[in-house]
This record gives sequence, C-alpha cells and structure tokens, in this order.
Amino acid sequence: MDMIEQRESDEALQIWLDDFLTNLPPKPRGKWWSDFTLGKKFEWAGKRFCQFQCPAGSLFAHIIVAAQKKKHDRTAISVGVWAKDNSPVATAFSNGEEKDFDPKEIKEVPTTV
Repeated sequence: MDMIEQRESDEALQIWLDDFLTNLPPKPRGKWWSDFTLGKKFEWAGKRFCQFQCPAGSLFAHIIVAAQKKKHDRTAISVGVWAKDNSPVATAFSNGEEKDFDPKEIKEVPTTV
C-alpha cells in the first residue's frame, strides 16, 4: 500500500499530484501517467495521509524519488514486507531521508458519511 501526505481536500490533492507529474522532466509532457485514485485516510507521526492507488507502481516510485531528492515537501509512505523474512514494514520518504517503521503505527481515519 502506498500513501501520500495530505494537507488539503481530495480534489486539491488530485490537482497537486497532476501538476507534480506533469512537471517531471522532461517537462511539460502532458498527461503521460496511468490513472490513479485516492483512497482511505490514515494518520502517522501527526500527519494525515491518503492512500494512493495506481496499477502502475512506477508512478508512486516517481513520488518517492522526488521525496528522496527533496523535489517536494510531502512525506510518501510505502507499506510492504521484508524480502528476507516476510515481516511487515513501512518506509517513509521525506526531505531526502528514509525511515523504516512498524506499519502498526499507521492508524486508519474513519470517514464520515
């Protein structure tokens, strides 16, 4: 599961993501990416996150690499398992740093209807 830090409405986050992806080098290149959706809401380390769902994993990889290179100021989280022992792990990418942590620290935020 992948997540991106969310500071605004879903619509505004969608606009930010579209703009970010459009302006990746070589720019501008128009809408070159696969469609993605924004899903469930989560909290971790005092920040709110939105699930990022896309059939093309490389799209989220662009977001991670940009966080590693300090090309945006949002935290991106990827949740998966360690290859060596299949144990769960989450990694936060932010401001050029990576931090592994227990995914149990991530709390789902209930949605109101």
